[in-house]
Amino acid sequence: MHDPSTLLFDIRLIRLDVWHDEPNGHDSGTVCGHAPMKTWPRLRWGIRHVRHLHYRFWPYLRIHRWITHHCADCGRRFLWKDARHGYQSSDQVWHSVCMSLRTVQSHLDDLTAHVQGAADWNTSWRAKYRLEHLARVARRGTEHGFKCEEPTCPDFGDPDFGEGTCPAGHAEPGLTAPTDTEVS
Repeated sequence: MHDPSTLLFDIRLIRLDVWHDEPNGHDSGTVCGHAPMKTWPRLRWGIRHVRHLHYRFWPYLRIHRWITHHCADCGRRFLWKDARHGYQSSDQVWHSVCMSLRTVQSHLDDLTAHVQGAADWNTSWRAKYRLEHLARVARRGTEHGFKCEEPTCPDFGDPDFGEGTCPAGHAEPGLTAPTDTEVS
């Protein structure tokens, strides 16, 4: 099923979005058709379908979310411009730190289940993938680095390199590759 809502107008000056919802949750455009692209015919079409419209006034939503949203993990409110993290399938939101802890806890739960032999195939795959990632990081020396720009490199475009060179010895753009005397 597709989304029954379609953005009809985006009035940026006052930060207002006008959305058209298809009746009874049908896919967008199946019952009412699509709005014309030109401004005046689109406005007339919107007036004819005024009962199907809903509005998002972003300044109000920002204040409403600031007042009503609480972290699903620690239960504390968010600061005024504090980042909120969540999943598409859930209305819950987390602080950045709480989301990081949730991710680490998830990794540890997967690894524990994998070691105990109680993991399903998906959990085992995630655990093996995480272990392979940790082994790559240990081989390369650091978790954050540059992407190899050498098209012949097997790790071309891999963002998990260490600093300076990739495992194949290609230099970071702007740096020179280490010589044998520098490596040892």
